[in-house]
Amino acid sequence: MNLKSLALLVLALPQIAAAAKAEKTPTDYLATGWNRGFYTPFTQRLAQIKRVAPTTADQAKCDDFYANVRRTGEMKIILGVGYYDFSEGEPFKFQFRPDGSLGLVDYDFGMNATLDQAFVKIYRDLLTQKCKGALQFCGFDEKSPGVFMKDVRSPEGARIRARVELRSPSISTSHAQNVGPLKATQDARSAEITRWFFGSIDGADVVVYNGHARKGGGPDFAPPKLLANTHVNYGWYNKNTPGLNNLTSALRNAQTKPAAVLLMACNSTKLFSKQVAAASPKSAFAGITLVPKSGTVPVKGTIAGIDSYLKMQCQQGLTQEMQIDEDMRAELTPLTIK
Repeated sequence: MNLKSLALLVLALPQIAAAAKAEKTPTDYLATGWNRGFYTPFTQRLAQIKRVAPTTADQAKCDDFYANVRRTGEMKIILGVGYYDFSEGEPFKFQFRPDGSLGLVDYDFGMNATLDQAFVKIYRDLLTQKCKGALQFCGFDEKSPGVFMKDVRSPEGARIRARVELRSPSISTSHAQNVGPLKATQDARSAEITRWFFGSIDGADVVVYNGHARKGGGPDFAPPKLLANTHVNYGWYNKNTPGLNNLTSALRNAQTKPAAVLLMACNSTKLFSKQVAAASPKSAFAGITLVPKSGTVPVKGTIAGIDSYLKMQCQQGLTQEMQIDEDMRAELTPLTIK
Protein backbone atom coordinates (compact mmCIF):
# COMPACT_ATOMS: atom_id res chain seq x y z
CA MET A 1 0.00 0.00 0.00
CA ASN A 2 1.49 3.41 -1.01
CA LEU A 3 1.42 6.50 1.20
CA LYS A 4 -1.46 8.06 -0.73
CA SER A 5 -3.61 4.97 -0.32
CA LEU A 6 -2.72 4.79 3.37
CA ALA A 7 -3.66 8.43 3.83
CA LEU A 8 -7.00 7.89 2.15
CA LEU A 9 -7.64 4.85 4.36
CA VAL A 10 -6.86 6.85 7.50
CA LEU A 11 -9.26 9.59 6.39
CA ALA A 12 -11.94 6.97 5.75
CA LEU A 13 -11.57 5.17 9.10
CA PRO A 14 -14.16 7.30 10.97
CA GLN A 15 -16.74 6.65 8.25
CA ILE A 16 -15.89 2.94 8.22
CA ALA A 17 -16.21 2.78 12.01
CA ALA A 18 -19.52 4.66 11.91
CA ALA A 19 -20.89 2.31 9.25
CA ALA A 20 -19.81 -0.72 11.25
CA LYS A 21 -21.42 0.70 14.38
CA ALA A 22 -24.64 1.46 12.51
CA GLU A 23 -24.93 -2.02 11.02
CA LYS A 24 -27.79 -3.87 12.69
CA THR A 25 -28.25 -7.57 13.26
CA PRO A 26 -31.53 -9.51 12.99
CA THR A 27 -31.57 -9.52 16.81
CA ASP A 28 -31.44 -5.71 16.77
CA TYR A 29 -34.34 -5.57 14.30
CA LEU A 30 -36.37 -8.00 16.38
CA ALA A 31 -35.83 -6.04 19.61
CA THR A 32 -36.52 -2.70 17.91
CA GLY A 33 -39.72 -4.03 16.35
CA TRP A 34 -40.98 -5.44 19.64
CA ASN A 35 -40.16 -2.21 21.45
CA ARG A 36 -41.94 -0.06 18.87
CA GLY A 37 -44.92 -2.37 18.70
CA PHE A 38 -45.35 -3.27 22.37
CA TYR A 39 -43.01 -1.96 25.03
CA THR A 40 -42.36 1.70 24.22
CA PRO A 41 -46.13 2.35 24.10
CA PHE A 42 -46.38 0.43 27.38
CA THR A 43 -43.85 2.69 29.09
CA GLN A 44 -45.80 5.66 27.78
CA ARG A 45 -48.83 4.38 29.69
CA LEU A 46 -46.74 3.89 32.84
CA ALA A 47 -45.52 7.49 32.46
CA GLN A 48 -49.05 8.63 33.28
CA ILE A 49 -49.00 6.94 36.71
CA LYS A 50 -47.50 9.11 39.44
CA ARG A 51 -46.59 7.83 42.88
CA VAL A 52 -49.76 7.09 44.83
CA ALA A 53 -49.73 8.20 48.46
CA PRO A 54 -50.28 5.25 50.83
CA THR A 55 -53.32 4.86 52.97
CA THR A 56 -52.87 5.10 56.72
CA ALA A 57 -53.30 1.33 56.95
CA ASP A 58 -50.58 0.73 54.33
CA GLN A 59 -48.03 3.25 55.61
CA ALA A 60 -46.19 1.00 58.06
CA LYS A 61 -45.85 -1.87 55.57
CA CYS A 62 -44.70 0.52 52.87
CA ASP A 63 -42.07 2.06 55.15
CA ASP A 64 -40.75 -1.42 55.92
CA PHE A 65 -40.77 -2.36 52.21
CA TYR A 66 -38.30 0.44 51.45
CA ALA A 67 -36.46 0.41 54.78
CA ASN A 68 -33.18 -0.85 53.33
CA VAL A 69 -33.29 1.73 50.54
CA ARG A 70 -33.80 4.57 52.99
CA ARG A 71 -31.12 3.21 55.33
CA THR A 72 -28.43 2.87 52.66
CA GLY A 73 -29.43 5.62 50.23
CA GLU A 74 -29.07 3.03 47.48
CA MET A 75 -31.40 0.80 45.47
CA LYS A 76 -30.03 -2.38 43.89
CA ILE A 77 -32.07 -4.24 41.27
CA ILE A 78 -30.82 -7.37 39.54
CA LEU A 79 -32.47 -8.43 36.28
CA GLY A 80 -31.45 -11.83 34.97
CA VAL A 81 -32.70 -12.89 31.54
CA GLY A 82 -32.68 -16.66 31.23
CA TYR A 83 -31.48 -18.80 28.33
CA TYR A 84 -34.51 -17.89 26.22
CA ASP A 85 -34.72 -20.79 23.79
CA PHE A 86 -37.78 -21.40 21.63
CA SER A 87 -37.63 -25.19 21.91
CA GLU A 88 -41.00 -26.03 20.39
CA GLY A 89 -39.87 -28.48 17.72
CA GLU A 90 -39.90 -25.86 14.97
CA PRO A 91 -37.74 -22.94 13.82
CA PHE A 92 -38.32 -19.40 15.05
CA LYS A 93 -38.99 -16.91 12.25
CA PHE A 94 -39.95 -13.25 12.09
CA GLN A 95 -40.18 -10.44 9.55
CA PHE A 96 -38.66 -6.98 9.73
CA ARG A 97 -38.45 -3.81 7.67
CA PRO A 98 -35.30 -1.74 7.19
CA ASP A 99 -36.66 0.85 9.65
CA GLY A 100 -36.75 -1.81 12.36
CA SER A 101 -40.48 -2.49 12.44
CA LEU A 102 -41.77 -5.98 11.89
CA GLY A 103 -42.86 -7.26 8.49
CA LEU A 104 -41.59 -7.51 4.91
CA VAL A 105 -38.18 -9.27 5.20
CA ASP A 106 -38.14 -12.89 6.41
CA TYR A 107 -35.46 -14.08 8.79
CA ASP A 108 -35.10 -17.62 10.17
CA PHE A 109 -33.25 -17.96 13.48
CA GLY A 110 -33.31 -21.75 13.14
CA MET A 111 -34.41 -24.58 15.41
CA ASN A 112 -34.55 -23.85 19.16
CA ALA A 113 -33.41 -20.28 18.55
CA THR A 114 -32.13 -18.44 21.61
CA LEU A 115 -33.38 -14.87 21.94
CA ASP A 116 -32.26 -13.56 25.33
CA GLN A 117 -29.91 -11.15 23.55
CA ALA A 118 -32.97 -9.51 22.01
CA PHE A 119 -34.60 -9.14 25.44
CA VAL A 120 -31.43 -7.56 26.81
CA LYS A 121 -31.52 -5.00 23.99
CA ILE A 122 -35.20 -4.33 24.73
CA TYR A 123 -34.42 -3.58 28.38
CA ARG A 124 -31.22 -1.63 27.57
CA ASP A 125 -33.02 0.63 25.10
CA LEU A 126 -35.87 1.29 27.52
CA LEU A 127 -33.65 1.86 30.56
CA THR A 128 -31.62 4.45 28.64
CA GLN A 129 -34.52 6.18 26.89
CA LYS A 130 -35.35 9.79 27.75
CA CYS A 131 -37.70 10.11 30.71
CA LYS A 132 -41.15 11.56 30.13
CA GLY A 133 -43.96 12.15 32.57
CA ALA A 134 -43.74 10.09 35.76
CA LEU A 135 -41.83 7.19 34.14
CA GLN A 136 -38.75 5.96 36.03
CA PHE A 137 -37.80 2.95 33.83
CA CYS A 138 -35.71 5.44 31.85
CA GLY A 139 -32.88 7.92 32.10
CA PHE A 140 -30.20 5.46 33.18
CA ASP A 141 -26.55 5.71 32.18
CA GLU A 142 -24.84 2.42 31.30
CA LYS A 143 -21.67 2.87 33.36
CA SER A 144 -20.22 -0.48 32.30
CA PRO A 145 -21.70 -3.33 30.22
CA GLY A 146 -24.96 -4.34 31.89
CA VAL A 147 -24.66 -1.90 34.83
CA PHE A 148 -27.10 1.04 34.75
CA MET A 149 -27.09 3.92 37.23
CA LYS A 150 -29.18 7.00 37.99
CA ASP A 151 -30.51 9.01 40.90
CA VAL A 152 -34.13 8.82 42.00
CA ARG A 153 -35.88 10.68 44.79
CA SER A 154 -37.67 9.30 47.80
CA PRO A 155 -41.14 10.71 48.58
CA GLU A 156 -39.40 12.93 51.15
CA GLY A 157 -36.99 14.25 48.48
CA ALA A 158 -33.87 12.33 49.56
CA ARG A 159 -31.48 11.29 46.78
CA ILE A 160 -31.36 7.54 46.16
CA ARG A 161 -28.68 6.01 43.94
CA ALA A 162 -30.44 3.38 41.80
CA ARG A 163 -28.45 0.55 40.21
CA VAL A 164 -29.83 -2.00 37.74
CA GLU A 165 -27.67 -4.97 36.76
CA LEU A 166 -28.78 -6.71 33.55
CA ARG A 167 -27.26 -9.91 32.18
CA SER A 168 -28.10 -12.89 29.97
CA PRO A 169 -26.27 -16.10 29.09
CA SER A 170 -26.46 -17.04 25.42
CA ILE A 171 -23.33 -16.72 23.28
CA SER A 172 -25.30 -16.67 20.02
CA THR A 173 -28.89 -16.93 18.80
CA SER A 174 -28.14 -20.40 17.38
CA HIS A 175 -28.82 -23.23 19.79
CA ALA A 176 -26.96 -25.60 17.46
CA GLN A 177 -23.86 -23.40 17.68
CA ASN A 178 -24.18 -22.94 21.44
CA VAL A 179 -24.21 -26.69 22.10
CA GLY A 180 -21.82 -27.48 19.24
CA PRO A 181 -18.75 -25.45 18.22
CA LEU A 182 -19.38 -22.84 20.94
CA LYS A 183 -20.14 -25.34 23.72
CA ALA A 184 -17.10 -24.66 25.90
CA THR A 185 -17.64 -20.90 25.71
CA GLN A 186 -21.39 -21.27 26.27
CA ASP A 187 -20.94 -23.55 29.28
CA ALA A 188 -18.53 -21.07 30.85
CA ARG A 189 -20.88 -18.17 30.19
CA SER A 190 -23.89 -20.05 31.61
CA ALA A 191 -21.93 -20.89 34.75
CA GLU A 192 -20.82 -17.26 35.11
CA ILE A 193 -24.36 -15.87 34.81
CA THR A 194 -25.74 -18.53 37.16
CA ARG A 195 -23.16 -17.56 39.82
CA TRP A 196 -23.86 -13.86 39.29
CA PHE A 197 -27.65 -14.13 39.54
CA PHE A 198 -27.93 -16.34 42.60
CA GLY A 199 -24.86 -14.77 44.19
CA SER A 200 -26.37 -11.28 43.85
CA ILE A 201 -29.55 -12.06 45.76
CA ASP A 202 -27.98 -11.26 49.12
CA GLY A 203 -28.12 -7.47 49.37
CA ALA A 204 -30.39 -6.88 46.38
CA ASP A 205 -33.57 -4.89 46.97
CA VAL A 206 -35.36 -6.36 43.94
CA VAL A 207 -34.62 -9.67 42.23
CA VAL A 208 -36.12 -10.16 38.76
CA TYR A 209 -35.91 -13.23 36.54
CA ASN A 210 -37.37 -13.07 33.03
CA GLY A 211 -37.07 -16.42 31.28
CA HIS A 212 -38.32 -19.99 31.21
CA ALA A 213 -39.75 -21.71 34.28
CA ARG A 214 -38.82 -25.15 32.88
CA LYS A 215 -42.17 -26.34 34.30
CA GLY A 216 -40.87 -26.20 37.86
CA GLY A 217 -37.14 -26.42 37.23
CA GLY A 218 -36.67 -22.78 38.17
CA PRO A 219 -34.53 -19.95 36.76
CA ASP A 220 -32.27 -21.37 34.06
CA PHE A 221 -29.27 -19.81 32.35
CA ALA A 222 -28.05 -22.82 30.39
CA PRO A 223 -29.04 -24.55 27.15
CA PRO A 224 -31.95 -26.89 27.90
CA LYS A 225 -31.87 -30.63 28.09
CA LEU A 226 -33.87 -31.82 25.07
CA LEU A 227 -35.79 -34.92 24.09
CA ALA A 228 -35.26 -36.65 20.76
CA ASN A 229 -38.07 -34.56 19.23
CA THR A 230 -36.15 -31.35 20.22
CA HIS A 231 -38.71 -30.41 22.87
CA VAL A 232 -37.46 -29.63 26.38
CA ASN A 233 -37.15 -32.60 28.75
CA TYR A 234 -39.55 -31.14 31.30
CA GLY A 235 -39.65 -34.38 33.26
CA TRP A 236 -35.97 -33.98 34.17
CA TYR A 237 -36.43 -30.36 35.27
CA ASN A 238 -39.56 -31.13 37.26
CA LYS A 239 -37.76 -33.93 39.09
CA ASN A 240 -34.44 -32.18 39.76
CA THR A 241 -35.50 -28.47 40.06
CA PRO A 242 -31.93 -27.10 39.80
CA GLY A 243 -32.86 -23.42 39.41
CA LEU A 244 -35.48 -23.51 42.15
CA ASN A 245 -32.99 -25.17 44.52
CA ASN A 246 -30.43 -22.43 43.82
CA LEU A 247 -33.04 -19.71 44.29
CA THR A 248 -34.46 -20.91 47.60
CA SER A 249 -30.98 -21.65 48.98
CA ALA A 250 -29.81 -18.13 48.10
CA LEU A 251 -32.92 -16.58 49.67
CA ARG A 252 -32.62 -18.61 52.88
CA ASN A 253 -28.93 -17.77 53.28
CA ALA A 254 -29.18 -14.07 52.40
CA GLN A 255 -28.21 -11.78 55.28
CA THR A 256 -30.16 -8.96 53.64
CA LYS A 257 -33.14 -10.46 51.87
CA PRO A 258 -34.79 -8.75 48.88
CA ALA A 259 -37.90 -6.68 49.38
CA ALA A 260 -39.35 -8.13 46.17
CA VAL A 261 -38.87 -11.22 44.00
CA LEU A 262 -40.36 -11.16 40.51
CA LEU A 263 -40.30 -14.41 38.56
CA MET A 264 -41.57 -13.51 35.11
CA ALA A 265 -41.87 -17.05 33.77
CA CYS A 266 -44.75 -19.25 32.66
CA ASN A 267 -47.01 -20.39 35.51
CA SER A 268 -44.47 -19.15 38.05
CA THR A 269 -47.07 -18.19 40.65
CA LYS A 270 -48.23 -21.80 40.95
CA LEU A 271 -44.77 -23.30 40.55
CA PHE A 272 -42.68 -21.07 42.82
CA SER A 273 -44.62 -18.65 45.04
CA LYS A 274 -44.94 -20.99 48.05
CA GLN A 275 -41.27 -21.96 47.93
CA VAL A 276 -40.17 -18.31 47.74
CA ALA A 277 -42.44 -17.43 50.67
CA ALA A 278 -40.99 -20.26 52.75
CA ALA A 279 -37.41 -19.22 52.00
CA SER A 280 -37.96 -15.47 52.43
CA PRO A 281 -41.27 -14.79 54.20
CA LYS A 282 -41.09 -10.98 54.06
CA SER A 283 -40.27 -10.74 50.33
CA ALA A 284 -43.16 -9.61 48.13
CA PHE A 285 -43.70 -11.96 45.18
CA ALA A 286 -44.87 -11.35 41.62
CA GLY A 287 -45.38 -14.05 39.03
CA ILE A 288 -47.24 -15.26 35.97
CA THR A 289 -50.44 -17.22 36.58
CA LEU A 290 -50.42 -19.32 33.39
CA VAL A 291 -48.75 -19.67 30.00
CA PRO A 292 -49.25 -16.10 28.68
CA LYS A 293 -51.42 -15.91 25.59
CA SER A 294 -49.95 -12.68 24.26
CA GLY A 295 -46.32 -13.38 25.18
CA THR A 296 -45.75 -9.77 26.24
CA VAL A 297 -46.90 -10.02 29.86
CA PRO A 298 -43.57 -11.24 31.35
CA VAL A 299 -41.69 -8.28 29.87
CA LYS A 300 -44.44 -5.82 30.81
CA GLY A 301 -44.50 -7.26 34.32
CA THR A 302 -40.74 -6.81 34.57
CA ILE A 303 -40.92 -3.19 33.41
CA ALA A 304 -43.89 -2.28 35.60
CA GLY A 305 -42.45 -3.99 38.67
CA ILE A 306 -39.12 -2.18 38.39
CA ASP A 307 -40.72 1.15 37.44
CA SER A 308 -43.05 1.03 40.45
CA TYR A 309 -40.16 0.23 42.81
CA LEU A 310 -38.08 3.08 41.40
CA LYS A 311 -41.06 5.36 42.14
CA MET A 312 -41.20 3.84 45.65
CA GLN A 313 -44.85 3.01 45.15
CA CYS A 314 -46.85 1.58 48.03
CA GLN A 315 -49.49 -1.11 47.60
CA GLN A 316 -52.06 0.83 45.61
CA GLY A 317 -49.43 2.16 43.20
CA LEU A 318 -47.74 -1.22 42.79
CA THR A 319 -51.05 -2.84 41.91
CA GLN A 320 -52.06 -0.02 39.57
CA GLU A 321 -48.85 -0.30 37.56
CA MET A 322 -48.67 -4.09 37.47
CA GLN A 323 -52.34 -4.43 36.49
CA ILE A 324 -52.51 -1.53 34.05
CA ASP A 325 -53.42 -3.68 31.02
CA GLU A 326 -56.18 -6.24 30.64
CA ASP A 327 -53.78 -9.09 29.81
CA MET A 328 -51.74 -8.29 32.93
CA ARG A 329 -54.86 -8.43 35.09
CA ALA A 330 -55.65 -11.83 33.59
CA GLU A 331 -52.14 -13.37 33.64
CA LEU A 332 -50.00 -11.70 36.30
CA THR A 333 -49.87 -11.81 40.10
CA PRO A 334 -48.75 -8.32 41.21
CA LEU A 335 -46.44 -7.60 44.11
CA THR A 336 -48.17 -7.64 47.49
CA ILE A 337 -46.32 -5.93 50.33
CA LYS A 338 -46.20 -8.06 53.48
